[in-house]
Amino acid sequence: AVNATGASDVAIGLTSLEDVFLATAGEDPTLGGEADNESSPAGLHHRIWLPLDDKKPSQPRSVFYLARMVALMDLRDVRTFVFNSLLPIVFIIVGFLLSYLIDPKGSLVSPPSLSLLPSTVIHPGPAYVQGSAFNNTALGPPLQWADDSLPSGGELLARYESNGTLQYDPKIVSSLPLAISAITNSTLYNWGSGSSATPSVSVTNSPLPYVKSYLVDVTQLLVPMLTMLGFVPFAYVVIPIVFWRADHITTQLKFMGMSTRLQYIALFLHRFLFGFLPSFAVLLIAAGAFGSDLLGDGGRWLAYTLLVITTFLALIPFAMVLAPLFKSGRQVADTFPLLWNCLSIIPYIIVWLMTGNSSESVRSAGDIIGDVMTIIPTLAYQRGAQRLLSLQFAVDRASRVENSPVEWSDTFNPANGVLTPLLVNIGVMSLTTALVWYQTRDKISHKMRKYSSSISPGKTDELPESEDLLAEAVRADTIVEGIAVRNLTKFYPQQKKAAVESLNLAVAPSEIVVLLGPNGAGKTTAMKMLSGEEIPTAGLMKLGRPEDFDLAQRGELEFTSLYRRQVCGYCPQADALFPDLTVKEHLNLASALKGLRIRSASSPHRDHVDAIIAALG
Repeated sequence: AVNATGASDVAIGLTSLEDVFLATAGEDPTLGGEADNESSPAGLHHRIWLPLDDKKPSQPRSVFYLARMVALMDLRDVRTFVFNSLLPIVFIIVGFLLSYLIDPKGSLVSPPSLSLLPSTVIHPGPAYVQGSAFNNTALGPPLQWADDSLPSGGELLARYESNGTLQYDPKIVSSLPLAISAITNSTLYNWGSGSSATPSVSVTNSPLPYVKSYLVDVTQLLVPMLTMLGFVPFAYVVIPIVFWRADHITTQLKFMGMSTRLQYIALFLHRFLFGFLPSFAVLLIAAGAFGSDLLGDGGRWLAYTLLVITTFLALIPFAMVLAPLFKSGRQVADTFPLLWNCLSIIPYIIVWLMTGNSSESVRSAGDIIGDVMTIIPTLAYQRGAQRLLSLQFAVDRASRVENSPVEWSDTFNPANGVLTPLLVNIGVMSLTTALVWYQTRDKISHKMRKYSSSISPGKTDELPESEDLLAEAVRADTIVEGIAVRNLTKFYPQQKKAAVESLNLAVAPSEIVVLLGPNGAGKTTAMKMLSGEEIPTAGLMKLGRPEDFDLAQRGELEFTSLYRRQVCGYCPQADALFPDLTVKEHLNLASALKGLRIRSASSPHRDHVDAIIAALG
């Protein structure tokens, strides 16, 4: 048939999902009458629609299951697996290996004759250096004082039985200038004919910041910096948070009964079980295998263990707090890794160079800046590891004896700076955890507690003038279960026009309501507010059973509990799916989050899910 416009008439029949199941569940003539077979359409239909006892969801079980699924997705994504799991372990091993290989002791040899030294200090007579004026720890290994050595001052000093030499390491370019500086700034004695010794110059040097065979201890740079890179992927927890939010996966998981707060806990658990524990084990094994001072005696091993643990516990919530700064998954993936790596590495190198400077004022400024920047957990770790690596030198300097034993009191002495990063980590962990807890609160419930029916400041709650709108508002006030909305309003930032203004809506149980309107009418925004994805500017929403209505009226209803208790359900407009999971894995995830037992092969819930998979082909 052709209508007046010349187009063919098409009959469109509306049906329900149940009608579709019933229509496809009929006996297939090709099956030879085996409609009751479990694999037949009729058998699958029976298994799908077979009533099952719902189980109360276990929040710990749901959190662990989601963490395990995130680990599975990471494993399937090669790039994510390499950057989040493999590279951190490689950096840890390389850091300890390089510090072990480039740590030669160097040889100390006697310098050439210093017979001209008296003329350098404008002194007419011969002179020799009093050995007690030097301390090996104060000088540092580039220079070393040796008592009772061969004469080093030429024939002028050869007649003295007791003599010493100032030795220097020829592998260090500046060792000889350091030796001359040490001598000219120490106590010199004039030995004239028949006269007693009188002092000519007396200056006290500050301890030189040079240890081992280098002007600076390179291990204090490499080990903290490279092992810190093993912590960097933990901060990348912000990336899935932003992606899930932008792709509506956060909302979808809420509809499965998992609040935003529980999702954050699952991501933390994933990083702890599948990231931190393996890296921590490798860290301890590598430090022990290469003989690092980080696991030295005197409590250094305990301080380092606490430093690693507190760094992880502070880093995860610190990164989570930054999630609202990013609007899209692409933005966070493109900018956050580079930004975080630069923030973790460059400041530490600058502080490290400043603390090794020969100027005391520069060293003091570097210490202050380094302590302030420990509010960033990765910098706190590097700062703490550096303090532990230099603790032996600090103890030797204080005792004026090389290789002095490090005591527990030395390690946990606040003056040595080991405790500072630990305490800062604990403070940052507490503060950022509280902020994350606040960010992941049930914002809809919080808004309803502060409910005000005014559309804008100074405007009272006015009933609609239109008769049908007035009837809907009255019905929303009288309905006792289902969905009731009064004066729901939404203003977006920087927009003067309301996206939704004074919406009144009532939907009773088993009632079907269709929202019609052109683009921009506010249909999607209204549904997002009902689902909790958007926060209303004003208005009151009541959903669920009569007891839920009473709680909502008093501002005490937790809206996330509606989905956890399966009082409400919602099918989002967008496809909120994990790209690395199969259909069956999505169903298993939803089932596990709702408390169904699907791991046992004999479980009716498992059979139910298998039947749905078989029906979908």
